[in-house]
Order: sequence, then structure tokens, then C-alpha cells
Amino acid sequence: MDASMSDQEIAEQERQAAIACAMQMVTDFVDSMAGGSPEACQRKVNQLKSLQELDRILPEEFKRKLMKRARNEECISNMRRCDLLLREAVALSVADRMAERAAMLNQARKFYQRAAQLGAGKDWCRAFERSEEAIRFTGGMHHGEPSRAKPGKLN
Repeated sequence: MDASMSDQEIAEQERQAAIACAMQMVTDFVDSMAGGSPEACQRKVNQLKSLQELDRILPEEFKRKLMKRARNEECISNMRRCDLLLREAVALSVADRMAERAAMLNQARKFYQRAAQLGAGKDWCRAFERSEEAIRFTGGMHHGEPSRAKPGKLN
């Protein structure tokens, strides 16, 4: 009886060690998402989903928390890319390169939509919308001729 009991205890210890190892591997995988590109993060989230469907030893609560964290990392990467594109659009707007500015804003909108789907904060979404509107109304209005508002030199 004692031998079989110790075998069961050994088997349980091995199972717990395997669970701990799997949890650490998956946690490291999610940690590697930090600072990545939105495309890489989305790819890793999809890999994580398929891994979790196949892996039956990880606790369900751990899986849920990990997926939430992975989606949060993906959201952050989309927000970061969106902010970068908005800054580039401002620079293009100041340089009067309107077609390129419009392309940058379109790309920024795509990343904004994905970030909003993933749960970006309302404050960040409002800030994006205000920034986008300001950028759309910036640039492209230079007149070389005197106007009523700016009459030129009077003799």
C-alpha cells in the first residue's frame, strides 16, 4: 500500500511540476509581446489561442487571465502605432504633403479601430479623435497673394 501511495504522490508532484513549467512558458511568451509591433502581437495572440485549445493541463482561470493580458498587450501596441502615425501625419501636414498625410491618417484609423475593439480607454479614444480632427484641418492653406485678412504692404 505504501509503495502505491508514494507512486501516486510522485505522479502528482510530476504533474504539478509540469503545470508550473507550462505556466511559466506561456507567461514568458506573453511577456515577449511587450513592445512588439501590432502585427506580431496579433500573431502571438492567435498562437496563444490555439495553444490554449490544445493544452488541457493549464487551469481555466489562468488561461483567462493570460488571454486578457495578451489582448491588453496587443491593444497597447496598436495604440502606440496609432500615436506614431499621428505624429508623422502632423509632420506631413506642416510640410504641406496632403496626400501622404491622408494616407497616414487612414493607417492610424485602422490601428485606432483595432485598439478600440481590444478595449482602449475612452479618454485615449477621445484624444485620438481630437488629434485626428486637428490634423485634418492643419496645412494646405497657404496663399501667396494678399487677401482681405492679410492685405500685403501698403504704400
